Amino acid sequence: MSELPELTPRQAEAAVERAGESIALTSGAGCGKTLVLARRFTTLLLAAAGDGESPFDRLVALTFTDKAALEMLSRVRDVLLDAIGKTDDPQQRRRLADWITELPAAHISTIHSFCAGLLRRHAIEAGVDPDFAVFADELVAAQMLTESAQAAVLAAVEEGQADVLELLARASLGRVVDDVIALAEKRIEWAAQDYADPDATLARWRGRQADLRGQHLAGLAGDKKLRRELDYLLGYECSDPEDKLERYRYEKLDIIRQILQHPAAVAPEQVGALTEKPGGKGRAAAWGGRGPLKQYRDRLRRFVERFAVEAIWFEPLADADAEAAGSLAALTGLAAAAADLYDQAKRAAGMLDFDDLIVLTGRLLRQDPAVRGGLRKGLTQLLLDECQDTDAHQLQMLWNLLADGDRPPPGRLFIVGDIKQSIYRFRGARAEEFTRLCGRFGDAQIALDESFRMHRAGVAFINHVFGELMADYEPMASARKELPPGPSVEVLLAECDDSPNAAAIAAAQADLTAERIAWMIGRQKLVWDRQAGDWRAVRPGDVAILFARRTWSLEYERALQQRDVPYYVVAGTGFFRQQEVYDVLNALRVIDNPFDDVALAGVLRSAMFGLDDNVLLHLAAAAEPPYFEKLTRPGVLERLAQPQRRQLQFAHDLLAGLHRAKDALGPAALIERLLAETGYAAVLLGQFNGRRMLGNVRRLLAAARSAEAAGAPMHIGVADFVKRYGEFVLAQWRYEQAAVVGEAEDVVRLMTIHKAKGLEFPVVVVPDLNAGFRGPGTPGLLFGPDWGLTCIPPQSAGENDDDGREEPISYRLAREAEKQELVEEDIRKLYVAATRHKDHLVLVGADWRGRDGQFRDGSSYLAQLDGVLGIRQALDRGAERIPYGEDFQAEVARLRPPEAARPRGRTRPPGRRILAAAAGADQLASGLAASARACELPLVGPLLGLAGETPAGAVAATALADFEHCPMLYHWRHELRAPVRPPPAGQAEGRLDAASAGSLFHRCMELLDFSAADLPAQAGSLVRRAAGEMELELDPAPIARELAGMLERFAAGPLAASVRGARRALRELAILFRAGGMEVAGQLDLLYEDAAGAWHVVDYKSDRLGPRDVPSHARRYELQMLIYLTAARRHLGDKVTDATVYFLRPGLSHRFQADRAAPASLEKRLAALAAELVGCRRTGRYRRREDGLCGGCPYAGLCLRQGTEQ
Repeated sequence: MSELPELTPRQAEAAVERAGESIALTSGAGCGKTLVLARRFTTLLLAAAGDGESPFDRLVALTFTDKAALEMLSRVRDVLLDAIGKTDDPQQRRRLADWITELPAAHISTIHSFCAGLLRRHAIEAGVDPDFAVFADELVAAQMLTESAQAAVLAAVEEGQADVLELLARASLGRVVDDVIALAEKRIEWAAQDYADPDATLARWRGRQADLRGQHLAGLAGDKKLRRELDYLLGYECSDPEDKLERYRYEKLDIIRQILQHPAAVAPEQVGALTEKPGGKGRAAAWGGRGPLKQYRDRLRRFVERFAVEAIWFEPLADADAEAAGSLAALTGLAAAAADLYDQAKRAAGMLDFDDLIVLTGRLLRQDPAVRGGLRKGLTQLLLDECQDTDAHQLQMLWNLLADGDRPPPGRLFIVGDIKQSIYRFRGARAEEFTRLCGRFGDAQIALDESFRMHRAGVAFINHVFGELMADYEPMASARKELPPGPSVEVLLAECDDSPNAAAIAAAQADLTAERIAWMIGRQKLVWDRQAGDWRAVRPGDVAILFARRTWSLEYERALQQRDVPYYVVAGTGFFRQQEVYDVLNALRVIDNPFDDVALAGVLRSAMFGLDDNVLLHLAAAAEPPYFEKLTRPGVLERLAQPQRRQLQFAHDLLAGLHRAKDALGPAALIERLLAETGYAAVLLGQFNGRRMLGNVRRLLAAARSAEAAGAPMHIGVADFVKRYGEFVLAQWRYEQAAVVGEAEDVVRLMTIHKAKGLEFPVVVVPDLNAGFRGPGTPGLLFGPDWGLTCIPPQSAGENDDDGREEPISYRLAREAEKQELVEEDIRKLYVAATRHKDHLVLVGADWRGRDGQFRDGSSYLAQLDGVLGIRQALDRGAERIPYGEDFQAEVARLRPPEAARPRGRTRPPGRRILAAAAGADQLASGLAASARACELPLVGPLLGLAGETPAGAVAATALADFEHCPMLYHWRHELRAPVRPPPAGQAEGRLDAASAGSLFHRCMELLDFSAADLPAQAGSLVRRAAGEMELELDPAPIARELAGMLERFAAGPLAASVRGARRALRELAILFRAGGMEVAGQLDLLYEDAAGAWHVVDYKSDRLGPRDVPSHARRYELQMLIYLTAARRHLGDKVTDATVYFLRPGLSHRFQADRAAPASLEKRLAALAAELVGCRRTGRYRRREDGLCGGCPYAGLCLRQGTEQ
């Protein structure tokens, strides 16, 4: 356990001193709000009365994500361990140890998980099936809702509902269904009875227009930027008082000054007068020349236009608004009917969606006083993290859980949030709700303003920029002492051609970004190394590229790839645009319908079967469509070379056989068969980004399983699955690709700002600064907290967009309100992005300007930053630095990145080399398969768990071996993750626990240069590097001495000699192995091919044991080694001869020989373990070893206190 940080006075006030009070905690980025939440939770635990009742039952802590919940659990455990070390009271130590054991059962979760648990406990009162499941696949839920919407519209047509028929007379069926789906998705936000009467809706809109007009104009009056711009325009000198532009300026700016000074007294005709434009008014001589005149006139025009649009607030609602109210009456009625059908379908399937969890829990708390009272009585305090990202319905539901009035009950509620990081409006979270909730706490608010993430230079930049861009911004301070040796902020703009387009601008920014990253890696010391106490060079894993949106992210991937910068796209979207997804869906289409010639052509020429276009041309020349049954006719085959004949015959036989079995197998099993029979997985792994491709295929397989499960008891056929997912392809559904890279991998990460929230990185790059603001557009339907639902009514027959038909006033006002809120959220997104950096921030854009000399698109981040930093002026005068804060400077540069040249000696990817060398398809296929088998990239993807079990997840081979040895050991180590005591002082590892020491030695063996003459001489450098990577604070000398002894014994043994003579050696190779009804994940420490061509598996162990203990101790690892051996033989065949457990400390090994009967035996063994593990997880009871040989177990003391079962 790492040493707990000291709390600042404000943190201590919130976490300890006032833990028994209801508090609203607001915080800047990196100011330790999550730490405070965890410390407050443990303070409440430690203050609990020792009456035998578990305090976990009375505390609830809710976070935004599952990952945040796990982090909080970890922090709470650290505090409890710290408390154990500080008390000498045996009873208190036992009590704290018991709490650590109970910690996984603590109510620390997401809001949705909390609601799901509450509904299960009160299923009868809530009227739900206690065994309900929550949709794990949003695509299944979307399809169910779509079908419900279609059914609702068709039912209304059959019933002859007049308003629906009128609606369909003016709009297509597809448009109406889309609107119904959109409304049903937001069903939590509106009630059908509020829109059933069009006249009442129109009257409500008129009232909102009058009420909001005053608020809106008053908001303009308080805008400091508008006032500064007015002062500038009024103060600009004109030498001729009779100049036409001067008179225009005086008249218009006087009206604007009155609006800003007396917004309540504004008359419609005043605002109407602002619609006049300046045109070409003004003489150059009166304004200092032609250039200054044009710049001033353009600036004045933009400012007047900004106020001219306010005339809409005074316009009366018209016929278009009445039509919109009528359309909403019909649409909301249809959406309510669709929602009912959707609810019925979910109930039939035993499913709930995430909205259901909130709605049903809120209803239960409102309507059942007994449940509400019981929960309040049993709850000491509710702690809510990331409150700014919680929507109004969730907040109201939680408030009903605790209180009836407007003030929080004393000591019952603690909320944590940062309004500046409120960026989830698309999920319903609004910044004003957090502000309103904080207001309920009155003076019981504490603000954290000391950042532990950024140094003083970084914090000063954030304060300087966002103090201007955000209203009511509260500046931060930095708790860090170190300062960077040079500027820690860069503003880099790519040079543009004379007539660039958006694509060229994006490509230029991508090249500049990649070039800058490639240059800093390994060269520039920009990252603070806390352990070394100095600045170190940048590594790829230090860098994150954060996008406001992914429009041009492929350009950045291209640029990084060209410069050999390793990267990974975190949760990349575009799943349904990936070729591997097309390939599998095409194969399923042919299996379902062999007469689908388009799908047949697609799958034959895909990497699944590897036939080229020449084969398809021969097929078309020799046969008439449909082609499937003619693939194996002599007239077709005789035109092809022998390898192509075999492959075409294979494709036909496989697809025909699967077609015959499709109804019995289902989509998931068909995909599995395709992968197993074609070797498609190996082909994908041989390509660039192959791990993600394979992960996407595995994700499609998981979706097929999910669809089959959601369709029970009805059978989901291949046709249904293909139809559903084909529609998602056409709609370009936003679905994330598979995640295949761990957090520790040394790669540059590309992600959206939303995905980066809650994370931090040494170096952050924010590109695409030229992208303009994208408002709500005109989707036809809008929902806002002020206006409710508004819409654009469908056009009547014969109307088109050129008829001059105006949008409803209500819709236009609602859209402007929505736009303003989105603009403010856009600034908050930039704040979130910029505050992810710890040491260095790079802002990348393009020097793309309009005719007026301003950056294109005044709503872009670049234009906003220019208004604060003066970027254009700095570039134009040749400055290289921009001052900010008290004494800091940011670098600014306009650059044209060089084209990415292929470095000397750079090798082509293996796939391209094999393609160039292959004489035919058979050589290409065998070459790709061999390359994939020899690939050093781990074979990972979305891991699938035990059949029929949740949560999904593969079982680690080491964990399974522990379970076979002792189920209780497995429970302590892998499920409860109970800590073990650190080794006694004086041991070689110092403060390292056994797990950390083992990981350190494993990493050292991974880095070891086997070919070196003196292996022990590497010990010091290996320990220093491994400890640095693992961020371990230790004295490396004693550990290096122990490692040197290990390496000396290793070098003298036969294993070292065999490895030194190896043809190939693969280290830390991840495997995914399916057997016995489960998927087992593992990590091969070493897989090498000896001089004779035989392959060997080696696994290192750092256990402390003597020579006589090796054979008996090795048997503990028999299952793990058999799994590794069998997995390796599945890929490499009989060439894998053995698996060796090598014990590093004594320098001795134990070998397990390959056995042809082993796979069948292992299958049965794993099946039995799977069944037992499922039973243990379901019952929560884990047996202890019957022989009582627990002396060496680190959990023996805890286990014996708990009894024989748990």
